[in-house]
Amino acid sequence: MMSESNMTVVRIKKSLILAIALGILTFIGILAGWRITSQRNYGHRKAEMSLSENDPVEGEESVSQSLFAKAGCVKHVHIFGSDREMRHIPELHRYMDLFQRSNQPLDAADVDCVSEGYDCDIVLTRGGNVDYLEGKDVIVFGLVPTEFRGEGREQLKRLMEWEPSPGQTWIYFSTETPLRVLKWTRDFDVMRLKYHLLMTYDLDSDIVVPFGYYRSFDESTEALNVSSKQALETRRLPDPLLGKEGMVSWMSSNCHGFWPRVEFIKRMRDVLPLEDYGLCGRKECLPRRSDECNKLMARYKFYFAIPNSECKDYITEKFWLQSLSYGTVPIVLGSKKESYEAVAPPNSYIHFSDYDSVGNFVAFLKRLDKDDEAYRKFYDWRTKGEVVLTFPTRPTIFCKALPHLQDKRDVKAYKYLNDSPWFKGCRVTPNNKVFDMSREETRNFFKFENWSIWR
Repeated sequence: MMSESNMTVVRIKKSLILAIALGILTFIGILAGWRITSQRNYGHRKAEMSLSENDPVEGEESVSQSLFAKAGCVKHVHIFGSDREMRHIPELHRYMDLFQRSNQPLDAADVDCVSEGYDCDIVLTRGGNVDYLEGKDVIVFGLVPTEFRGEGREQLKRLMEWEPSPGQTWIYFSTETPLRVLKWTRDFDVMRLKYHLLMTYDLDSDIVVPFGYYRSFDESTEALNVSSKQALETRRLPDPLLGKEGMVSWMSSNCHGFWPRVEFIKRMRDVLPLEDYGLCGRKECLPRRSDECNKLMARYKFYFAIPNSECKDYITEKFWLQSLSYGTVPIVLGSKKESYEAVAPPNSYIHFSDYDSVGNFVAFLKRLDKDDEAYRKFYDWRTKGEVVLTFPTRPTIFCKALPHLQDKRDVKAYKYLNDSPWFKGCRVTPNNKVFDMSREETRNFFKFENWSIWR
């Protein structure tokens, strides 16, 4: 019979053997799981290898497989723009953030359009080289309006000879006027760019991209308005005169417009208690483009929301953001009154063209400054609707183009940019005369006495 001590030794040996066996099995399981995970991720890691702007475009199939793996429809949209130019444009910071998080070729990044009600999603890439156009569903020009200056001119010359591939859609996108774009590039070949779809602020574009818009509570769906309606029902809107400390203001740091804007402000300064800010004014507000500066402008009853160019439908963030959203009454010109009537909240602004002289305009504004009830009526629109800000744009803006894209078999006729409503929509036609004026011609052009309101 085995002694008690021998039986204890046997039990210990069995326990050790069992523990070793379990350890071996666990190790084998971990190793097998690691190999499976490695195989699954191999293709994805391979697609995430970085690619410089000058490298050939490779691995595109891997990119498409690694993005939106569950999506039934994915469109490849390429922004024609280099990091060299994009990083200098503050309005493109959302795009820069998206691309900088990518480790994939051409900074490929996914844009979710399906959740916004579209049938496809987007893989967004960027690069300022014509060679990158191959294999893309959509090419977007103009988002980077300075792309064709300096080093980009060579690529512009190549584009003049380039034809869109069958089924490929070329889009020209702009929140800038053609005058401003040509001033940056100083190359009129830009106006001979081909395009299928126009995405600009001009209301005659294929896809309108405004700086903001007015949404009536009655016209919007109940789901969209539920929060706004509840807000109106549960709180009283503040008195628009609350916090007003001055009469009228203006702020700008772009002193080189395409009409006598600075001279206009100087004339207004002579006849009104106008406080002007920015590089073009006598006062400064820092940091520029900040919320603090917008709040400063809201301390005034009126704000000159006037753009640098006189172009149809060019109603910028000065109107939507600095004026209406922050609670001051905008005084507008630049676009004809009909452009404002088409999009603005009713009775929310003062258009300079309603007055046949500077004297009549000044007399009206001074009367309004003293009539509190009449002034308050310029805010009645807030009980009927709301302002929606859409600038700066987000990458999801290109989801709007999805319903307009060509089929792979389509070969649609393209148009030229200089024949577009965007290009033709300015009071001054962009041409050599505008940019090559003599010193005397420039002096006469920017004289206030030689200018009249665009009616």
